[in-house]
Amino acid sequence: MGRFVRVALSVALAAATAPGYAPAQVADHLECYGVKDPQAKATYTVDLAGLAPEPGCVVKVPAKLLCVATAKTNVTPTPPGAGAGDPAGRYLCYKVKCQKGVRPPVSSNDQFGTRTLEPRRSKLLCAPELPVATTTTTTLPPSCADSQYPQCGGTCPLGLSCYPVFDQGSPGGPRCFCATPGVPCSTGVGPSMCGGLACGPDEHCVINTGGETCSGCAPN
Repeated sequence: MGRFVRVALSVALAAATAPGYAPAQVADHLECYGVKDPQAKATYTVDLAGLAPEPGCVVKVPAKLLCVATAKTNVTPTPPGAGAGDPAGRYLCYKVKCQKGVRPPVSSNDQFGTRTLEPRRSKLLCAPELPVATTTTTTLPPSCADSQYPQCGGTCPLGLSCYPVFDQGSPGGPRCFCATPGVPCSTGVGPSMCGGLACGPDEHCVINTGGETCSGCAPN
């Protein structure tokens, strides 16, 4: 794993390219970790175009490194080179093998100095990490029968409304019921509708549970 760490360090040093040194305030570096990737082994053939066209490179999965954005502060002694660069991303790095070839020298300027590099054969291919897909859960309002009495704010079939009523066939007492909007009647708790019935001020609406039909008014 040592050679991968060395390559990762080179990637991190190349992340900052702006001239003039200043302490890094943004996460413009890459910090790379060796990882144990559970992804199944696989081999891919790709054409790359980094420093030069490289057709037929072989990429091996699983990943060897995880590189994440990091800021570098409190550097002692002060580096002689460039300052902060653009914010870095997050990458997974895989072993890659390309054909031998001549690659031109590269002038490099980072926080640790300016120099000319002599590239050798490719070692790693780092792919940007994509956001993990998440599922969105939609919370539906409760049905009328499941809503809280006497507010009864649940949903009903089209054309019906949710009202608080007294149920004469249920030992549970008052509950919420879907009914056709009608004339308000008093339940002793709050305003209610009972399929068009108009109950007096001392009466409440009652329904039969068997057919879910409004049966009339009863004394409070």
